[in-house]
Amino acid sequence: MTFQEAQEMVLSQLRVRVWEKQWGDIEMDYVRYFDDIEAIEAFRKETGFRIEIL
Repeated sequence: MTFQEAQEMVLSQLRVRVWEKQWGDIEMDYVRYFDDIEAIEAFRKETGFRIEIL
């Protein structure tokens, strides 16, 4: 896979900011990539983390 192919694959995915609860009620945020809305909803239901589609 070339760099351009990899870049196109990432750009076609949905970017989501995730707030993950850590011990001590601290929330750490990071960006995660998903293929579709269904994958985002499944992740949210499984983890209970707060998310924001960017």
